[in-house]
Amino acid sequence: MCLLAVMSRVRPDLPLVVAANRDELLARPAGGFGVLRAAAPRVLGGRDLAAGGTWLAVSEHGVVAGLTNRPLPGGPDPGRASRGYLPLRAAEEPTAQAAVEALVSEVASGAFNPCWLLIGDRRELYLLEVGESGPPRVERLPPGIHVLENRALAAASPKAARVRGALTPLASTPAGELPARLTALLADHEVDAAVPAAGVPGADGRPRPRETEAACVHLASAGTRAATLVLLGEEGRPRVLHAEGPACSGAPADREGAWAEPVLHDDLLRQELAVVAARPGLPPDPGLPDPWAAVALVLHRAVRPPGAEARLSLLWIQRAVNPHDPWSGQMGFPGGRGEAADGSAHATARRETVEELGLTLAPAAWLGALSEIRARNRTGLAPFKVSPHAFWLPELPELRPDAQEVAAAHSIPLAWLMDPARRTTLEWPVGDGVVELPAIDYEGRLLWGLSLRVLEDLLARVRGTPLGERV
Repeated sequence: MCLLAVMSRVRPDLPLVVAANRDELLARPAGGFGVLRAAAPRVLGGRDLAAGGTWLAVSEHGVVAGLTNRPLPGGPDPGRASRGYLPLRAAEEPTAQAAVEALVSEVASGAFNPCWLLIGDRRELYLLEVGESGPPRVERLPPGIHVLENRALAAASPKAARVRGALTPLASTPAGELPARLTALLADHEVDAAVPAAGVPGADGRPRPRETEAACVHLASAGTRAATLVLLGEEGRPRVLHAEGPACSGAPADREGAWAEPVLHDDLLRQELAVVAARPGLPPDPGLPDPWAAVALVLHRAVRPPGAEARLSLLWIQRAVNPHDPWSGQMGFPGGRGEAADGSAHATARRETVEELGLTLAPAAWLGALSEIRARNRTGLAPFKVSPHAFWLPELPELRPDAQEVAAAHSIPLAWLMDPARRTTLEWPVGDGVVELPAIDYEGRLLWGLSLRVLEDLLARVRGTPLGERV
């Protein structure tokens, strides 16, 4: 039951003021508030470790994008892309208008579970509604106070009405007192007396617990997990204050330093991949057969040669020679065909990595999914889809390869993989002739085919960060 309370063009000194609570299941993993995008522009926010993305993104340009989910009677569709991609994508743009135009252009019908977003800057505020189908609906909001929770903006809401009433006097509050007053608003546990003990229906028609009508929510398994304030003046970067945990347990602290703090390189890679984690994959293909496969891209620090500086590397395997394996002896990533018991491609990638390498990837190591690839093996196998999943380990533990499946494991530095000098071609027989296919020569072993396509997707997303210079 998230909350976004916004004053847009109400105060001359602060054209945009945002007070936000993130309400979520207590067991859902989340990263702390920090840098989500390092530069061009730098973007701050928290990170959802379960599905990727964020619920509130703030850019150095002054674009603020916040998200609330629209509940569905049957719950969200797990096959759709993470809604947390949307605020991140919006914050990449220089203005709120450009952000809305980008999302309207890029968001395919049915790609995301339903939600609402408020996207604003100094001059404009927009409501963007993503439905179950069709293009996003956009409304340019007038100057004023706007409160969005997990109901439509115009829907009757005891929660929104109470917050709006508390926010109205703050239009004339001295700027120095504003953070404390906004914190008190976010920490409010009171519920309007007219709300019955059984609660009132939510957007999905189901009753909501009465406690969720307060600004600050505390339930046995869910509640307010974070509180954020954004104060945007006429010039300069936004002032952002943030608290991990509800505002009632501690006032949001100023995060001014996050705009300029240096970002460790491995953290930078992780943050860039946070965006990858939230990006939608390919739309579902009704003609695609049931079989699927998943692979794990395990990013880690590796020391090579011994005694050298640790370098960011990617784990590869060379498959064991097996006449019944179409990929016999080839270089690739740990992974394989999905099984019904897996339930998801993400689970397939983790299971296969354990089976092939004895490497257990904890849920917190998951960075997210890259774009799915539809593959047709040249040996005549039926077409299938491959879902690549990125993982991060500070250090690679000792591996225990299954000799029946894996001949060797290799940690290859990303800078090495990005070096144009390593590029070569592979001649592949087709009919009476041959075709040249792109490849990378790794100590006499060729990285090519589907694995190279997966690698290129990863490198395309991180190219532009100083990988080649700093690893």
